[in-house]
Amino acid sequence: MAAKTIFVTGDKEVDRKLAALEPTVQRKVGRKSLREAVKAIVLPKAKADAPIDTGALESSLTVRAMPRSRKARIGYVVQTRDGAFKGAQFYGGFQELGTKYMEADPFLRPALYSSEGEIRDVLLGALRNELRLMAVRR
Repeated sequence: MAAKTIFVTGDKEVDRKLAALEPTVQRKVGRKSLREAVKAIVLPKAKADAPIDTGALESSLTVRAMPRSRKARIGYVVQTRDGAFKGAQFYGGFQELGTKYMEADPFLRPALYSSEGEIRDVLLGALRNELRLMAVRR
């Protein structure tokens, strides 16, 4: 539902090690590291900010991979289990975006936008860890 682009550059060690890998391996390492960062930071904040009536909306929040692209883009989405405006928790989309009759009570976008620095830090740490593990395997 909410999208934010975060560029991770400037760490010479990580950039050098990533450049030495094949593009498919780069994406694999990036996807795994990004999922770890989103799951550790954004998901708990979104669950904490989600409106609670029965708790169904909160428990249905999950991290999903965005469709893969041929470009070097990778991404993850925090959404309800069935997607926005779908399934038993369809009202999560109305809560997040509002309607003609109801003001929005966003819980996903603030969780994402307030976490940019933390995501970058965890992502860099996870990338370093994955690259270290790959070096040990070789």
